[in-house]
Formats: sequence, structure tokens, C-alpha cells
Amino acid sequence: MKQLQKNSVAALIFVVVVVLSILMSGHIKLNNEAQKVLDIFYEGERNDGLSIYSDLDDLTKCTRDIISLTQKVVDPATEELVLLNKGVAAMQSADDPAEYYEAYSAIVDVIDDVSALFVLYCEDDDLALMFEDYAAIFASKMNTIGYDPYNRYVREYEKLLNQFPAKLIAELTFVQEVKPFE
Repeated sequence: MKQLQKNSVAALIFVVVVVLSILMSGHIKLNNEAQKVLDIFYEGERNDGLSIYSDLDDLTKCTRDIISLTQKVVDPATEELVLLNKGVAAMQSADDPAEYYEAYSAIVDVIDDVSALFVLYCEDDDLALMFEDYAAIFASKMNTIGYDPYNRYVREYEKLLNQFPAKLIAELTFVQEVKPFE
């Protein structure tokens, strides 16, 4: 009888160790997949730096130049410029793709109004040419961001998390969340 109890306890310990091992291994693998997706946001699909993050950095620099030029012809306290400055500040303090998207949207929502103010009040041809250059760069970065594959990878990761056993592992071990840029 004691032998049977020892075997039962040993079998139970073995099962617990195997289950914990599977959970830990699955957790590590899923977190590694999440990190790969986030790396695409920050470093690009080919790890070459061509990413949403780098495009947002360029877009932010361009936005600062647009603000600077516009402040030469419009009062800096103009509501549109204040909102654009807030968008730039939000971009600089963002920590994850969802926060970057929120800041990006704030900038995009007001950039046309700022451009209209600049065109309306600018009388200097040299300033107008510089503004056109920055506006073209801004539009180019928006276009590039629109075609970035990051969100496709997020959807693939979410699809993986909805399959068995990944779904169970994710629920039990609190796997890292990956937020889309949308």
C-alpha cells in the first residue's frame, strides 16, 4: 500500500513538473514572438531601421520644422499651432505603438489646418518653398507608414494567441500584449 502511495505522489509530482514546464516554455516562446513583432515596429521587418518608429521620428522632425516656419507668419498662440505642438510633445512621450498612433493622429488631424494658415499668411517665397519641401516629406512619411507591415504581424500574433494551446498558456501566464498601430 505504501508503495502505491509513493508511486501516486511521484506520478503527481511528475505531472505537475511537466505541466509547469510546458507553461513556462510556452510563455517564453509567446513572449519571444511578441518581442519579434514589437521589434518590427521599432527596427523594421528586415531589422534595417526602416520602420514605423523611424518614420514617426522623421515625421516629428518635419512637424517641428513646419511649426517653426508657420510661427514666422502666424501667432504661435494660434489654436492650431498649440494643438500641433501638443501632438509633437505626445509623440516624444509615447511608450508603445498605441500611444504613438494616438500622437500621430493628433498631428495628422491638425496639420492641414496649419498648412492652410501658412499658405494664407505667408508672403515670402523662400519660406513657402521650404514649407512645400517639409510638407512633401510629411506626406511621404504618412504614405510609408500606411504601407508598413507591422499591423499585419500584430494580427498574425493575435491569431496565434487565439489558437490552442497558446490561448490557454497566454491566459495562465500573462503573455506580453502587442498593441497595433491603429
